[in-house]
Amino acid sequence: MKTLSAALVLLIGLAIPTTASAQSDQAPNLVGTWEIVFETLEMADGTSVDATAFEATIVLTEQEGYMVRGQLRFTSDLGNFHDGEQQVSERDVGLMGVISWSGDEITLISHGEADAWVISGQLAEPDVMELIGYETGEHAWVSRKRAVRR
Repeated sequence: MKTLSAALVLLIGLAIPTTASAQSDQAPNLVGTWEIVFETLEMADGTSVDATAFEATIVLTEQEGYMVRGQLRFTSDLGNFHDGEQQVSERDVGLMGVISWSGDEITLISHGEADAWVISGQLAEPDVMELIGYETGEHAWVSRKRAVRR
């Protein structure tokens, strides 16, 4: 009985690190163009932005393991995007991100002088991300959206 118990403990001990290692060894490939479909977008002053009035796309151009880089592109007829100095109707913002240990969550951040936003969420399907985004400060906003790979 002691031999059986010892063998079970040894097998369980060996299986746990192997399973954890297998999960973290392979990141999903997220390179591509992801069309953003907004559900909500609200500004700091309490106004809700009509999500159909603009288009946004995440373009992930590089991926090395769990790290990604690319651009977030905005286009709007409203001219309601702020670049730190003025309202604009088009913007390309550099982004970088990291995929979680389990491979099913992602965090993206802007990098640039006028931007300080974060988008995070989960990979709901191989070609669908469910995301929450926000920016703090003078031009703060929060949003809930899906990104679908084209």
